[in-house]
Amino acid sequence: MKLCTALVLTVCVSNVVGWWDVGHQTVGAIAAQKMKNPKAIEQVNNILTYLDSIYNDEHTESDVGNHSATGSDRPELHSNTLASAGSWPDVSKSFYNMKIFDTWHYINQKYDPDGLDVNNTGCGTDSQVNAQTQAEAFNRDIPNIGKGRQTAHWYAHFGTAFLVHLVGDIHQPFHTMGRCIMYEGELSQDLGGNRWIIDFEGEDVNVHALWDSGAYRWDENKQAEIVGEDATYATYASELLDKHSVESLQEKGYDVDFDAVSDIENFSATFQSWIDESNEIAKEAYDRLPMGETVKQEDADWVYDTSEERVVLAGYRLAAYFDGLFAETDFPPLKKCNKIYSPSDDKPEKPEKANTASGHHNYGMHGPNGHILQPLINDRR
Repeated sequence: MKLCTALVLTVCVSNVVGWWDVGHQTVGAIAAQKMKNPKAIEQVNNILTYLDSIYNDEHTESDVGNHSATGSDRPELHSNTLASAGSWPDVSKSFYNMKIFDTWHYINQKYDPDGLDVNNTGCGTDSQVNAQTQAEAFNRDIPNIGKGRQTAHWYAHFGTAFLVHLVGDIHQPFHTMGRCIMYEGELSQDLGGNRWIIDFEGEDVNVHALWDSGAYRWDENKQAEIVGEDATYATYASELLDKHSVESLQEKGYDVDFDAVSDIENFSATFQSWIDESNEIAKEAYDRLPMGETVKQEDADWVYDTSEERVVLAGYRLAAYFDGLFAETDFPPLKKCNKIYSPSDDKPEKPEKANTASGHHNYGMHGPNGHILQPLINDRR
C-alpha cells in the first residue's frame, strides 16, 4: 500500500493513552500491509493528505497539558500514513491542547467482582461520549458526508485518523473496563487500571501503563530501535505478523473472520465484540496482577505476548474494516501527494521544503531523545 509518509515520535504517558506509539503505529502499519480492496486503498491515500498542514504551519507557545514541550519543541502533528495516524489523536491531545477528546479514547464498562456498588451507581464509569459512540459516529458519517467540500475532506481525515486509533485503543484491555474500588474512602472506579497499583521490578506502576507499554518492552528505547531500522514501522509490523500467524491466533480462541469485519452495516455489533474480548482479558489480568503485589515474570511475559497478539488482531481487523468503509467513497486526490491543504481556496499554499538528498519532501523532526526522523515511502502492503 503506497502512502506518502511522515513519522511522529513521542512517548505518550497520559492516563487515557492507549498503546504507546509502538503499539498504535504498528496497528496502522499492519493495516496498511493487509488492506486488499484497491479502491479503498486509493481512498485512504487520498484522505490522508488533507489535514496535516493545518497544525504544522507554525508552532506557538501554549499550555501543553502534562508535557513540558512548547512551541517549536513540540512534535509536528502528522497523520498522512496509517501508522502515523495511529498516534495522531494522542499527540494532538497531549501537545496541542485537544483535551476535549479525552473520553473518546476508552469505554470504561463497569466491573464489580467485589460487589461494592450495592446501590448500582455505576462507580463513575458512565460516559455519554466514549470510544464506542465516536467510532460508530465516524462509521455512519464518513461514507455519507458531502462531496467536494473542504470541510468534508477535513472531517474524513480527522475521522479516519481517530478510527485507526480507536480500533487500537479498544484492543487494549484496560481501555474497555473500569473496576469498582474504594478510593480515598469513597466508592469510585480505578480509571481503567490507572489506580490499580502493582510492583513491577521494584517500582510502583499502574496496570494500565503496564499494558500500554507491553510490559515496558515498548519503551522509548524500543521505539528508537524500530524507527532506526524502518521509520514506517513496516518492518516491525512484518515481524509481528510472522510471529503471530492467523492460525495461531485462531488456536487461542480469537475470532479471525476478518471478512465479516468489512460489513460496515454491522459495525456496532462488531465493535462491541472487540470490547467484550478485551474485557475478558482485563478480568484475567486483575486475577494475575493483584493490587499491591509484585508482578511475576511469567505474568509479565503473558502481558507482553498478549499485547502483541492484540496489536496484530487490531491491524488485521482495521484493514478489513477499511476495505469495507472506503469501498464506495469518493474523496478526490490532491494535485500531488504532498500538496499542502489550505483551509481556504483563496489562500496561497505553502509548499514543503524538498529534501534534495533523498528526492522526497522533508518531514524530518526531532523526537524526545533528539533523534532526527526522515520520511520514507511505504510501498508495502
